[in-house]
Amino acid sequence: MALPKALVWLALCTLVAGCASAGTPNASASPTLVAPPAATASASPAVSAEPTPPSPTPTAQPSLLPVPAPSLVCPNQYQVGHQLVVALQYSLAGYTSLDVLDVADPFAPRLVCTLNNAPYPLQPIQWLGTSDFLLTVSGQAYRLLEVNVARGSITTLRELDRGAFLASLSPDRASLATMVSGGDGTESARLSGPSGARNLVTFPPAGGHGGTIYGFGGPNVEFSPDGSLVMAVDYEANRFDPTVPNLQVFDLQGSRVVSADKASWAVWAGTSLFYDGGDGRVYKWIRGSAPVAVLQSGWLEPSVSPDAQGIAYLTSPVGTTFTLNVMDTRTGVATTMRASGQRIYPLFVSGAVIWTSELVDCANCYGGNNPTGKVFAYDSATGSERAVALTDLLAPLVGASASTGP
Repeated sequence: MALPKALVWLALCTLVAGCASAGTPNASASPTLVAPPAATASASPAVSAEPTPPSPTPTAQPSLLPVPAPSLVCPNQYQVGHQLVVALQYSLAGYTSLDVLDVADPFAPRLVCTLNNAPYPLQPIQWLGTSDFLLTVSGQAYRLLEVNVARGSITTLRELDRGAFLASLSPDRASLATMVSGGDGTESARLSGPSGARNLVTFPPAGGHGGTIYGFGGPNVEFSPDGSLVMAVDYEANRFDPTVPNLQVFDLQGSRVVSADKASWAVWAGTSLFYDGGDGRVYKWIRGSAPVAVLQSGWLEPSVSPDAQGIAYLTSPVGTTFTLNVMDTRTGVATTMRASGQRIYPLFVSGAVIWTSELVDCANCYGGNNPTGKVFAYDSATGSERAVALTDLLAPLVGASASTGP
């Protein structure tokens, strides 16, 4: 099961802007403040980085070309209490831009801000509240940026270890989990906090396509919603070293509490961890109990609803044909959404509404299909489908996420 899935996602990798775009831009250490509506935002001094060839594994490169620092431009004011979605614009340009959208009306979102020269999001963007989120910058500088839409500011929240390309902050902001790339091709999950800093696990170098990306179900590092556990995933680790499980969960003292050899596509839903076991089934794990199979089929790209009562996901019964499904996390019952075309990367933007990216077949493109930049919405309760009226076309929704409560 693991190898065919890898081949499927190797084709899908080319659909995501990050797999064919230039290297991740670097941030300036000084804050970048947003300009008022209809004005131009001032950027802090540029930091240099070289656009790199397509590679799923982030690597530092020599500095050749100047790259502007991330800057926030907000044509509209943030409405307090409104839920936001941050997603990558559909673009063939080397540097990425993120749209911050007000989804009070999820079928006609309103553009609030654009974050230009943003680092490419390798895992779902972490929100700290209704209007501020985190971005991990790697390359020449390694920093965790806080983007506050309400204040219109970008600031450096933490300096990161060299090689860090993923970061997750605990809910109380006291602990930080990172995934760090080693010079020998290994990747290490690290935890730092009140009890000190420690290495949780080192994953072996991946072969074949040269590394793993989030679109393969890993790598990923993330705290549980209550901040008591840290999940670390690398979907190919066990294939290259049978002694290293793909999925490992640790407490804040660094002790491993559960693992799964072939697992990938793991998500937290409240106090439960759901993951694809690599054996054609999806499992649910709650601390203090053994994992239990809840679906008799694997899944791809799971997205948890804000109330943690639903998970939208894809199945791929035939080749690269994908089916959109929603599972009730309380009962394990799954429902298939009727889509008018191919859909990828589901994202819950409210308790009931799911966004997906459109995928179309094409005769002269790699893999036989391409994203269009369009988004379609589904009501998980009724199954109805509607096109979303977007300000900008959006790249496939890898890395996109919806804001949390205050």
